Amino acid sequence: MNPAQQKTAKLARSGFLSLILQGDVAGLTTYTTKRRRTVAYPQAPPKEPVTPDQSVFRAMFASAIDCWQTMPRSQQQQWRTACKRGNLRVGPTALIVAAAFPQNLTSIRTLERQTATTLLNEDGTIAIQAR
Repeated sequence: MNPAQQKTAKLARSGFLSLILQGDVAGLTTYTTKRRRTVAYPQAPPKEPVTPDQSVFRAMFASAIDCWQTMPRSQQQQWRTACKRGNLRVGPTALIVAAAFPQNLTSIRTLERQTATTLLNEDGTIAIQAR
């Protein structure tokens, strides 16, 4: 491990400000054990190339994040409001990612009804207003 990775690993293990690091962070792969200890080791490249299914899901996630970043602030506020009024434990970007999956359409429609917000168009696509 290089000095920067050693510092990151030490920070991850220290529980600094109750920060929980998981996944690939600064060239390290970290996770938390059942005994709440953080383990960090140098990030390893995947052994196998990306499968077609992985490519599809990665494209869906990228599309959802791109949608959020290009969405006008007023529309972003609708998604924030839906999360807040619905007492969701996820943020608006995670909700947009969920909306990208067709099996979540009914749940998103229910959330719209319960929170008096408009998130999707009639055809189930994400409603984006002109800037």
